[in-house]
Amino acid sequence: MFRNDDFEIDTLSEQGHTALSQYITKTFVTVAVGILITALTAYFMSIDYLSLRMIYQNKNLPMLFMALQIGCLLLFRFRLFKASLLMTRLMFLIYSVLLGFTFSFVQYVFAIEAVYLAFGISCVYFVSLCVIGYTTRIDLMKYQTILLTGLFFLVGFNVLCLFIDISHAEQIACSCSLIIFTLLTALDMKKLKHFYFEYQEDEVRLAQLSMYSALQLYLDFLNLIYTITHILNGFEKK
Repeated sequence: MFRNDDFEIDTLSEQGHTALSQYITKTFVTVAVGILITALTAYFMSIDYLSLRMIYQNKNLPMLFMALQIGCLLLFRFRLFKASLLMTRLMFLIYSVLLGFTFSFVQYVFAIEAVYLAFGISCVYFVSLCVIGYTTRIDLMKYQTILLTGLFFLVGFNVLCLFIDISHAEQIACSCSLIIFTLLTALDMKKLKHFYFEYQEDEVRLAQLSMYSALQLYLDFLNLIYTITHILNGFEKK
């Protein structure tokens, strides 16, 4: 069971508040680095002629990148507490690059104006959700199972839509996705704070959990961008 972190914060010394702030700052720096790497990879892939030619000639390329991403993500999760911190960070960076390859295909699906606008909206929305997750005294942990179940159903629904033409499927998927990742972002921020109070005496485990939280928040942010872009684009492919 997690401790009551709100009570813990109320009793923190000035030094404790500083340590907590440094822990959270380090986590968000990692998130920012991952987002920057993904954005740069996507940008350079989109303007490189050879990359564009490779994209058009190989229809299976997106699926290949998706498979590599899943493999890297699973490796990250299963080796989180077994690999060295350096190796964990390296896996995070590699995953950020791989996801950048996938995001380079976005320009062929959505209007570029919608992507830029969605990025700005997502930044403000994401920060707001993190503040809510950090400050709220609501026990968000009790909703974790429901949210994860909803996430699995969302993935299953998207896979089903690949084979069956479902009316208003995109609208349904985007609406559910926005709700789920809104709540997951607040929850992951809450868990980040919980982890600090549970393992503040164990620097190695705390560093590993910081990487884990960074990955979760990073994925939350990118999923918010994708969902909001989809909504702004009006569910119409270019």
